Amino acid sequence: MVKVIALGMLGMSFFGMLGLGGHRLLAGLMLHLEAPLITYETSGEKQSLGNLIEQVVLKQSPLYEYLSEKSYEQTSVESSFSYSLRMRGKEKRRKERIVATEMPRQPSKSFRKAVVKKYGRRRLASYAYLVKHFYHVDATTRLSPRLLRFSSLFSKDLRISPGKGKPRILIYHTHAHEEYRDTGQCKGKTVVDLGEELTTLLEKKYNMTVLHHKGVYDDNRNVAYSKALPNIERILKNNPSIEVVIDLHRDGIAPGTHLVTRWKGKKTAKIMFFNGVSYSKALGPITYLQNPHLKDNLAFSMQMQLAADTFYPGLSRGVYIKGYRYNMHLAGRNLLVEVGAQNNTYPEAKRAMEPLADLLHRILQ
Repeated sequence: MVKVIALGMLGMSFFGMLGLGGHRLLAGLMLHLEAPLITYETSGEKQSLGNLIEQVVLKQSPLYEYLSEKSYEQTSVESSFSYSLRMRGKEKRRKERIVATEMPRQPSKSFRKAVVKKYGRRRLASYAYLVKHFYHVDATTRLSPRLLRFSSLFSKDLRISPGKGKPRILIYHTHAHEEYRDTGQCKGKTVVDLGEELTTLLEKKYNMTVLHHKGVYDDNRNVAYSKALPNIERILKNNPSIEVVIDLHRDGIAPGTHLVTRWKGKKTAKIMFFNGVSYSKALGPITYLQNPHLKDNLAFSMQMQLAADTFYPGLSRGVYIKGYRYNMHLAGRNLLVEVGAQNNTYPEAKRAMEPLADLLHRILQ
């Protein structure tokens, strides 16, 4: 091990010329030459010596860390490759598009009782069961069992303070330009118009006071989250009554896939919840993107997902987990929602707002 570290330190002088690929090549050579069969236990996760060297030694090179960060798309929620892996089986996808799932309307009783009755507390307490049925973990990250403890996340009280007048919910759009297949026919409708529809439903039907921020930050998508951050922080500072933050998006997926179910007999876009966990398989914990509200964020998406599968089966695609934090550190009740994709029509996406509003009502009130 001493020889491996020494070799790594000698290589630091020319790391800048190697680039990211060269760094990883050197790590691989050290692994195969010095310790081809050794693995180390780090934070409860078995990692190869190569990964350990990357995290402990190679990260000392600023250029290496910069290139590693650039190799991950911060603003891309889901890659086409990850999506294709997750939606396994062409026949399964074909049947999903053909079979119309009619989502039943049920009385607004305690959603927790309904969820446990449907799935059973014993099964839900299993990390393996949760991940298999409700979560999709991107290949660039991991979701620790310590973060996904059903008992603590599901039982967390997320209800907002009662009262009208001051806003309790903020809706905004990091990618305000995201549109749908028929945006031209629908007079330029985008996710911002979806936000307005959701705002109207929450206010008029459920008596929640909402602030809908329509700022545009994605003229350059690569810096959209960084550009949005100071404005969203300012809004929250000026409106301390806000307890819930919702970033409403539209996904980008593989061409030819239509994310649709049925609501009241009509085609409705599927939704997906999302969490960034500030963890990279290549670099480990991303310490400069800390999120003190991570467990609360995970509780919010878990409760929304389980309620969706219970009251509106077929509506949600699950909770997607990726490595960065996507400005979700701004509030405990922070939700990033993908509504359909580029292959959906705007009316399909708009119909999803009614069940989404109902789910928010069940969790928050």
